[in-house]
Amino acid sequence: PRVNIVGIDGSSSIIISLWGLHVFAILVTKVLINMQTRSVDIEYPYSFVDIVEDPSGNLYRDIVDEVMLAGETAALGSIHGDVVVLDGPIVDPPREPHEMSLNIVRRTLGINLSDYHTWRAETIRQLLEWDKKVVGVVKRIRGSGELPRYITDLSINGSEELLVTMLLTNARRELGCDDCTIMTKPIPLRLNLASVYIGNGVNIVASYVMFRGCNKVLRIE
Repeated sequence: PRVNIVGIDGSSSIIISLWGLHVFAILVTKVLINMQTRSVDIEYPYSFVDIVEDPSGNLYRDIVDEVMLAGETAALGSIHGDVVVLDGPIVDPPREPHEMSLNIVRRTLGINLSDYHTWRAETIRQLLEWDKKVVGVVKRIRGSGELPRYITDLSINGSEELLVTMLLTNARRELGCDDCTIMTKPIPLRLNLASVYIGNGVNIVASYVMFRGCNKVLRIE
């Protein structure tokens, strides 16, 4: 059947940093691909400039990322496609946001957040209740390796990206297809903050994929 695919992505930039003040810009983009008419529509549901006060210089980049992710999540509330593709994991960020980030979200987006991940989980659950599929595409795999060790029962130490690259490269060799598309079976994701999403009716599974002609691994959730 023909489907409509919606992609949500955010971008951010630091405009200027001066005396502990960091001015940043955020743009959230929504792309609708109509597979029946082969047309593409682009919308920008959120764009704004704001400021973070961080004299130490240690927090502001995380805060800007967290505000951008809140904008992406807010954009999920007005989706008209059948499949929603997120640029990144379902559980994003993989930590509790800073209070300063929530304050900026309240001020700029008018969303009175007290628990970010519960809000994001409820937003995604609403999409599922509307019979939409939600997919997260993780291009930069930076985990500790706990999930791939769960797949294989390996006791090898290493990063998530290293272990999965080894796993799929060896699987290709065993199958005699050095250039084929290969992926792992879906794995229930129950690590860290995933329990918040499960508790709100969002069950997450993840597969690692290495596409034909490429040795880079993606995690599809």
